[in-house]
Amino acid sequence: MQKIGVFGGSFNPIHSGHIHLAEKAAEQFGLDKVLLIPANIPPHKKAVGLVSGEDRLHMCSLAAEDHPLFEVSDIEIKRKGKSYTYDTLKALKKEYEDAQFYLIIGSDMFLTFHTWHRFEDILKMSFLCTAPRSREQMFQLRNYRQNLGAKREKVYLMDMQVVPLSSTHIREHLKVGMPLGGGVLPEAVQHYIEETGLYNLTVDAYKELLQKKLTPYRYYHSCKVAGMAVRLARHYREDVGKALRAGLLHDIMKDTKGDVQLQIMKKFGIMTDMVSEIPQLWHSLAGSLYVKHVLEISDEDIIHAVRYHTSARANMSRLEKIIYLADLVSEDRDYKDVKRMREIAFASLEEGMREALLYSVSDLNKKQRAIVGDTREAYQQYCAG
Repeated sequence: MQKIGVFGGSFNPIHSGHIHLAEKAAEQFGLDKVLLIPANIPPHKKAVGLVSGEDRLHMCSLAAEDHPLFEVSDIEIKRKGKSYTYDTLKALKKEYEDAQFYLIIGSDMFLTFHTWHRFEDILKMSFLCTAPRSREQMFQLRNYRQNLGAKREKVYLMDMQVVPLSSTHIREHLKVGMPLGGGVLPEAVQHYIEETGLYNLTVDAYKELLQKKLTPYRYYHSCKVAGMAVRLARHYREDVGKALRAGLLHDIMKDTKGDVQLQIMKKFGIMTDMVSEIPQLWHSLAGSLYVKHVLEISDEDIIHAVRYHTSARANMSRLEKIIYLADLVSEDRDYKDVKRMREIAFASLEEGMREALLYSVSDLNKKQRAIVGDTREAYQQYCAG
């Protein structure tokens, strides 16, 4: 008979404490597999700050990558509505006819188990496994188990050291951009959160603004550039938060009418005859002014990254180079040499800039478009000789 662990929860986000609990349960009960099941709508608590089911499924999949016994199930996300454990076990019984289920839950949820929908039927279909947050709580769990009467035979209390982590506290740190300590999240999950800006209130506000100002296509591109910028920033040990914001905002004025872009440039004093003759540059310049004067971002590195993401310039900062390259090799790009360009960008920032400028200047020449002075100076720096 197959022994299957069933570990459900909001997983908002899944953290190292969840992984540790699942690992110990698999070890103690000799489980053949552990199903990680993100809830669609948790029935036992308010879903405060709940990110999409797709995001939580993906984070669970990332967390499970290094654990051969872990599998991720979308059974509750697909079912919609409130995610009652009874319904999930009933469905799993049909899928795994010859299996014994071990329901893994946290200690706080265990102490409210008698309030669960059809909790007695849940115990008929599975064993219940939990572990205390502290030695002191073990006495509380034992008393609760004892009060279940004959049903207590289906309840196991694991004697283990629980990792004291809280998804709520993790989200609170992420909302305001506070760094997390090492080992709080599985590494791949932390990278995904950084790339997408999940839980960050400032990033959420930027995304909401971008959805209003940009077409769906341009918004999608901006998110992809932000993701690539974060990957490059992490690779080159640059500030990931800056890369995320600059990547998101680099095209903020792209879909704004040209006359409005010109008005912004005139208002804040960036206007030359050369600029007026090259409309392709307007959104970069107007965007940097919008970022500085409307969004009130004072970080010059982010402002310059937005301003020069199209033209480049000589002596760019690392962040400017990262945004310039991220825009060229983001995952939504599909031109002929993009795969090679992407590989070069991760091999060397300097070589990436050289190849990018060779490509860009060649393209401008083919289209017989004017080349602005900043681009010429950058080309001279990286490509001359």
